[in-house]
Amino acid sequence: MSTARAGHCLAAVGAKVYAAGGYDDSNIALASVEVLDTAAGGDWKWKPGPAMNYARAYFGLAAVGTKLYAAGGDAGQPLQSVEVLDTEAGGGWMAGPKLSIARGFLGLAAMDTKLYAVGGRANGETFWSVEVLDTVALPGVWVAGPNMSTARSVNGGVAVVGTKVYAVGGWTGINVLDSVEVLDTATGGGWETGPRLATARDAQGIAAHNTMLYVVGGGTTGGTHLASVEFLDTAGIGGWVEAPSLNQVRYDLSVAIVYGSSKMFAAGGEGNGSTRLSTVEVLTFGGSPAHHSSARGRRREARRLPPSRGAFRRPRVETSMRL
Repeated sequence: MSTARAGHCLAAVGAKVYAAGGYDDSNIALASVEVLDTAAGGDWKWKPGPAMNYARAYFGLAAVGTKLYAAGGDAGQPLQSVEVLDTEAGGGWMAGPKLSIARGFLGLAAMDTKLYAVGGRANGETFWSVEVLDTVALPGVWVAGPNMSTARSVNGGVAVVGTKVYAVGGWTGINVLDSVEVLDTATGGGWETGPRLATARDAQGIAAHNTMLYVVGGGTTGGTHLASVEFLDTAGIGGWVEAPSLNQVRYDLSVAIVYGSSKMFAAGGEGNGSTRLSTVEVLTFGGSPAHHSSARGRRREARRLPPSRGAFRRPRVETSMRL
């Protein structure tokens, strides 16, 4: 990326990856947006996109169709506002329906036309509450969803697989969590307990690919920054399994998947010594045994993963690059 970012958000619309907000390496909250076009024949260079109306870090970013929704966040004070960018209209960000309360460090995920704003933290209080917005229904207001059983700031820890919303890890305000909660929206019930992570983590990246749920990097108990990655086959009966690690530790990173190319992008975050990063790593799903390659061309073989149920093919980290 052109700017080092941590506490930012990534989201994909079609073949384009959007990197928005966060803090730069001078600890300044950002409203800026960068866009990477990964389409075949593209130059794979980050270019400026429409800046948000408010600087935001530790917010939620999710795509519904061709529209991006940026919700909440914390840039010195918790935010209640929501902004919407129609990526096909060619304009700027417009005001969207406000959250019912200000939330920083929330998780935001889209399911069909609905957005789920999960957990978060504001003014020293950690939330277990959930809000839901139907982006096409009137009057266009956030309504209360089922509360989680555990209050958690879960920025980078909420994703959707099928009809289920997953809240993974996070921070209570005291402890880093390995617990997972699952909301099946098709049943109309509440949150249920899911398989625990192998490593407690917060400030991680999260993304779903088919039935697979990936958590990437983040931090764990004691403030250790992580390069490790684990995945859960949500269609199976097993637990979280180790996947190829990132080439470097990343805390407060963000990830997004471009489905047309089956690639997951892990961008920015904090490395060792809290250095904020502009580098990007790419994981390609499918193919032969996993391998890594760095920006300097270094390659090393990663351990083979055990067989997995569902549609998983052994992933490989294709490149690590500053784009």
